[in-house]
Amino acid sequence: MKVTAIHVDHGAKTVAVETEDGAKETCHLTARASEEISTDVAKGAEKTAKGTAYITEEAGRKIVHFFERAI
Repeated sequence: MKVTAIHVDHGAKTVAVETEDGAKETCHLTARASEEISTDVAKGAEKTAKGTAYITEEAGRKIVHFFERAI
């Protein structure tokens, strides 16, 4: 799913994302996704990162398993 990471909360292990259709959601992060998204947001001058996220729904929660920044 193509998303824009708007805010990362490492303490809560969540990320706020905006989808291509403008919907905003808060998803939980796996350890791998947390590391990837932190690196990608830090690389950009802005505080957001556009990219592709692999998101599943488990026990009613959306979980980001990995994030790849768009080039």
